[in-house]
Amino acid sequence: MQIKNITNTYYPKLNFGSNIRTVRNADNNIIHRNTTSFFRNDIIWDDLAQYIGDFYKDSDKVNIYCFGCSDGSEPYSLAASIKSNVSRFNKFFPIYASDYDDVIIESALKGEYRVLDREMCAMDGYTKGKWRSYFERSGYNGLSVKKSFKDFVRFKTEDITESADKIQKGPKIILCRNLWPYLSFDKKEKLMAKLKEKSDDKTLVIIGSFDNQSTKISDAFIQNGFVPVNYTDKKWLHAPSSNVWKKKTP
Repeated sequence: MQIKNITNTYYPKLNFGSNIRTVRNADNNIIHRNTTSFFRNDIIWDDLAQYIGDFYKDSDKVNIYCFGCSDGSEPYSLAASIKSNVSRFNKFFPIYASDYDDVIIESALKGEYRVLDREMCAMDGYTKGKWRSYFERSGYNGLSVKKSFKDFVRFKTEDITESADKIQKGPKIILCRNLWPYLSFDKKEKLMAKLKEKSDDKTLVIIGSFDNQSTKISDAFIQNGFVPVNYTDKKWLHAPSSNVWKKKTP
């Protein structure tokens, strides 16, 4: 499948004791520091949610899978965006979120976060001012997921290849964002093959800018029959359309 293996010096397994990840090469030099956060700015979340609502308007049920979910920030970002921007939002839930490290899954299940001011601004914007319906403040810069909102995401400790095997037929959204550089070359190949096998004309696959910058994974998506989705016309923002993909129709 010719996935460019330019990150073969990354350790295939990282210490996910917290959601702040430090990636080192074989010489123990730091290559990248990555912190999971709410509403990462490589996606325009409200535009994406509106596109999703229209793309699946004729679907009765849409399964959402989030691989490499880390502390839960990503699936909760999508859940809040859909709930705030889509009229028939119930058909998208629950989101099935998984990560291979049980420590980070325990953290996700607690649903307690420290957030930055910019994250709070994003929460207010992308939820149309409804963020307090999903989250509540807890102490200084603290945020907790409301019990009523926790049911919208179901977390599980699971390896990504096992999770991909369980993708069901029918309309679906697959988030595998900002994780490709952390996978071994063999797992990259297996995951791409599984995405190709499981995807149809009602599948959206969402990746991250970090994936493209570090692995050129967009080339592999094109080679495997996917095309980028232009889900927003806000070209002045820095969220690239090549982060959302669907199967190329004949």
